[in-house]
Amino acid sequence: MKVNTEVLTDYLNGKCDEKTKIEVKNWIENDEKNRKYYEELRFYRECDHSKSIDLNIDIDSAYNKLVAKKKAQKKMLFRRFMRYAAAAVVIVSIGLVSQLNWPQKNTEVLANLEQDSKEVYLPDGSRIVLQQSSSIEFHQEFNEKKREVILKGEAFFEIAKDKQRPFIVNTALTKTTVLGTSFHISETTNRTLIDVTTGIVDFSDLNKSSNHVRLVKGQSAHFVKNPSVIISGISSQPTKNFAINYLEYKNEKLEQICKNLQEIYNTKIQLEGENIESLQVSGIFENQNLMQILESIAFSLNLTITSNKEYILLKIP
Repeated sequence: MKVNTEVLTDYLNGKCDEKTKIEVKNWIENDEKNRKYYEELRFYRECDHSKSIDLNIDIDSAYNKLVAKKKAQKKMLFRRFMRYAAAAVVIVSIGLVSQLNWPQKNTEVLANLEQDSKEVYLPDGSRIVLQQSSSIEFHQEFNEKKREVILKGEAFFEIAKDKQRPFIVNTALTKTTVLGTSFHISETTNRTLIDVTTGIVDFSDLNKSSNHVRLVKGQSAHFVKNPSVIISGISSQPTKNFAINYLEYKNEKLEQICKNLQEIYNTKIQLEGENIESLQVSGIFENQNLMQILESIAFSLNLTITSNKEYILLKIP
């Protein structure tokens, strides 16, 4: 059923059947824009009802009341912002619609709009250093079983220890679970990077929990969206030395595999030889770094492999 102004008017006037009432209620609750439109329509209806005796409804007066109401809401948000002025972050009480479909009530967003990094604290005492244009979304009160936040951008976390409630950081691509530790997370459209400073961290694909790795102090990991893989290793080592968690191919063209490896390791790979791009590979790569993977491929296809500072070359001898 399409919910429009006419349906909403019937809903406000109590003229809907039970099925329609449920559909309208879901329509309002599932989208912030829908809720705002409904609230404004209800406000206009209340204004109109209060003037029902007078056929000449004062539209200007109703509009001015709506403006005054919105100004009052903005004033309330500004006061909340001032409480966190020392941390130089913006606190938005109404929250944002997130990938977790959290209810917007009692949800807050800490957003760093400054040029420098800013330090903020969560209700459990955890410290977060937000980088520029980054934000954290969370419930004002963590529940009894877990502490969960959503990160957009880049931040350093120093988590307060709580053995009874794990701390979970969600990004658009990954999920990080800890009890009490410190770590740095940075996300882009296609990649999420984590560096562990202290403690133990479980780092996983947000959509596939089995695709995960456990990290300790001094280790790093990258999650790459396409393909959905995790590579991990010692933070001080070059990324090309990081081991891939799990990657499987069945009769995949060598050209496509090399494109994937270029994306995963941010390294240029070239192919040379007649029809070499169309060669196919089947296999599972697990706990292997870039060169080990390429050496396995080169051995199975009888190719030579050389490298320099600019690229790695696979060639038909």
